[in-house]
Amino acid sequence: MGAIRTDTGEILAQSNRSVLIADTDDSTGSQRALTEAGAQTGALLSGQIQKAWQQVEETGPVLTTIVVKGGYQLAHFVIFRRILSEIPGVSALQTSSIMPEETILEIEYEGTAQSMAETLLLKSFNGFGINITDAAPDSLRLSLVPN
Repeated sequence: MGAIRTDTGEILAQSNRSVLIADTDDSTGSQRALTEAGAQTGALLSGQIQKAWQQVEETGPVLTTIVVKGGYQLAHFVIFRRILSEIPGVSALQTSSIMPEETILEIEYEGTAQSMAETLLLKSFNGFGINITDAAPDSLRLSLVPN
């Protein structure tokens, strides 16, 4: 049994329990053993999950830089920015630099740049796509490409 954080794929908790129960009836003994193993596993996992979430809350969101090339298609860039702001874990989004061929965004995100890249690749963009060229620990480089 285990618990996985859905936004990053990180394993939060794991447990493997077995319980031996002696009973004259196989069905009753099996049921009691499964109940006891489930109770022990649940107690262990809940403590591990609580500890993992406390660590996330202590560290909070991480500042991630996203360099967007091809943002000269303003309509595409606006759609991209809206979809980015709606991703779970994104708590702040600010444009820090706008140049003719490149825009730099700063976001506060509760996850890694790699998990952000994976999430973005699963999104559907109307009229364009994205090409992620680099995913460093605290930054992403991507291009908006027309369909």
